[in-house]
Amino acid sequence: MPLDDQMLHLKLEDRQRGDVAQQITPPAEDEFNTLGAPSKSPGTAPTMPPIDSSLTRLYRRTPTPTILLDGSLRVVQTSDSHQALFRHPREILLGASIYEIPPRLIPAPDTPALSGMLGTAISTREVQTLDFVRIVDSDRSCSLRATPIFEDDALIYLTLEAQVHPRAEVEEQKNSALSDQAYLNATYKILVDTVKDYAIFMLDCRGHIATWNSGAAILKGYTAQEIIGKHFSVFYGREDRETDKPGRELTVCVQEGKVEDEGWRYRKDGTRFWANVMITAIHQLGRHVGFVKVTRDLTERKAAEQRLIDAFEESSKIKTDFLANMSHELRTPMNGMSLALTMLMGTGLTADQKEYASILEDSTSILLQVINDVLDYSKLSSGSFSLTTDVLDVPSVINAVTRNCRHSLKSGVALEKTVAPNFPLNIKGDPLRFRQIY
Repeated sequence: MPLDDQMLHLKLEDRQRGDVAQQITPPAEDEFNTLGAPSKSPGTAPTMPPIDSSLTRLYRRTPTPTILLDGSLRVVQTSDSHQALFRHPREILLGASIYEIPPRLIPAPDTPALSGMLGTAISTREVQTLDFVRIVDSDRSCSLRATPIFEDDALIYLTLEAQVHPRAEVEEQKNSALSDQAYLNATYKILVDTVKDYAIFMLDCRGHIATWNSGAAILKGYTAQEIIGKHFSVFYGREDRETDKPGRELTVCVQEGKVEDEGWRYRKDGTRFWANVMITAIHQLGRHVGFVKVTRDLTERKAAEQRLIDAFEESSKIKTDFLANMSHELRTPMNGMSLALTMLMGTGLTADQKEYASILEDSTSILLQVINDVLDYSKLSSGSFSLTTDVLDVPSVINAVTRNCRHSLKSGVALEKTVAPNFPLNIKGDPLRFRQIY
């Protein structure tokens, strides 16, 4: 039977005899929005089943602010109560995906929270609730209730109902939140005040000291009455203040959220200590309200590190001195051997004797150069080892290398040398290094 022809008969009985029939005609079809079912074109099949208009009427008239979604999570109806509470035209919601709607119009804390609730409701087929969702531009809050409706294994509808909390309940929630915050603040203050190994205090947005704990009093020597209200640059040295290091640290902290530094800081009596400093920006409701500064005294650690460095440098100096003395002692007999070989070469030697003497002379020369390099150990330690650049006679270097190696070859092994015809006879390089490479 067409919707316009439907009649609802209510049977009323009173003290008078007889039946009274009252006809209630439902609103016209154009009062309902059936955008949940796409319009049909001639010859075109609908992409989704049509929405029962009586169902849309039911959800439109419900006193609970409600959004009705289809199986694809698109809005097919919103209640008049929802429209009145959130003051929005119904047309901007109908047909839209629930994730395309601003969270404040649902209402939901944010899209990820809404997505998580809907996903859980659909996967578990159970009602899910988000409690105490704040209603924008209002001092009230509500609970968002998601109810999935399945037909066999297919999701056909999902309702979102906003259960508005009574004002008394909202006030109770606020008072409870304030009480919890006060408890947390008191607990935090007790913890900070009892810490004695760290200086922990707050700065305002300009860097003036706002709080002072016992650890700060012990480390820096100021009482709370003496220091609160002063700028924290009082702890820095004159050079740091002249370069505005404290101001630059606060600027970086605001930009990056925190800043860490190590350096010298000064106490009230003028003595200094090596400090590790961590400054963190504090925000409240999205607004920057100040900084928290935590300072540790690392003077002992710094001194221990310096002692290790001094010990290493002393050990390195002792090693260098030892090698220098050893090289000097080795060079003296080697110089004598070199002189004796030179004199021997001037005597009447046979061809084989001259060849052996030449090998000894070359080896002695190389050993002397190696000993000289040991004297340059300090250069090696500092990374400044250098090569000697000289003009080399390539044939003589090759002959010396092959002559030294030939006598160490095993029986039956021959060593031959070949030089390309176009290879230069003279090059620049270090004669000792070339022989070592060969």
